[in-house]
Amino acid sequence: MNMHKNTPGPGVDQRAAWWVARLDAPDCDAAERAAFEDWLAQAPRHLEAWLRADAIHSATAELAGDELLQAATRKARREGRAVFAHGGWRAWGWAVAASVTVAVGMLAWRLQPQAPAPQQHYATSVGELRTIELADGTELLLDTGSAVTVRLGGRQREVDVDAGRVQLRVGDDPRPFLVHAGGTSIRDIGTTFQVSRDARTVHVGLVEGAVVISAAAAQGRVNRVQLAPGEQVSVVDDVAFAPVQAFDIAVAEGWTQGELVFKGHRLDALLREANRYSRTRLTLADPALAEITVSGVFRAGNQEALVSALERGWGLHAQRVGPDEIRLSR
Repeated sequence: MNMHKNTPGPGVDQRAAWWVARLDAPDCDAAERAAFEDWLAQAPRHLEAWLRADAIHSATAELAGDELLQAATRKARREGRAVFAHGGWRAWGWAVAASVTVAVGMLAWRLQPQAPAPQQHYATSVGELRTIELADGTELLLDTGSAVTVRLGGRQREVDVDAGRVQLRVGDDPRPFLVHAGGTSIRDIGTTFQVSRDARTVHVGLVEGAVVISAAAAQGRVNRVQLAPGEQVSVVDDVAFAPVQAFDIAVAEGWTQGELVFKGHRLDALLREANRYSRTRLTLADPALAEITVSGVFRAGNQEALVSALERGWGLHAQRVGPDEIRLSR
């Protein structure tokens, strides 16, 4: 495909509308999707124009088969032809305008909020990983101690990350796909990504494709950040964006295979992560041990194997101080 020949002129709105249509075409290939992501990254107004065009496209696609709207359009054509035969162009224009007004009114009525989509709730217990296949082809992988709420509506698909961490591989479907984590929203653009949520912070990491993260700002404004593959961003208190950072995909995908992958991490961070997968908690007898750096791949949920590795490789000693606690010392 010759991109220069087929793309529209320099107008941002026209280009955004063209991209919406092109991405929905069956012959849209990976190179074009990459070009689209490059175009989005060129300027914030490109993202805003695309979001507007995509919303209009979604509403129009839903109404394409609307019988009442089709009937109003046919009526406009019939009445226009009849009036033109008697009164010429001017009378025809008024007749068509009146009929189109009716059609637009029906369109607005059709775009009124629909009844809420049915909700489905999914959750995992301590140490459990769970894969969920949704009706639209999306795959959710829930980490230990996680919970999500899913709504697949006629106009859009939504997932609420209520707790924990989830990896989403979004199915190919014309309806927009949105993920909510508190007051933070993530818009998918054909993607695999991870979202995790704790008490104050939402973390989003992109494996492939593109996502747009939105969060409220002062004076009713909205801040947005777009990620490229291998990037991650955090949102604190649903408002403040931290700087975009590198996202180590190999490390991030370790948990999806039941492994904890650490590269030069502090010991206390390792123990916090390991404790999420087991009811047996690992603690430190001396807070100074937290600064020990650890690298390695450990099986999630196997606390005994982790303790054995720390004893052999880092000279720590383990003592069971209760049925659900092992204390590490040196």
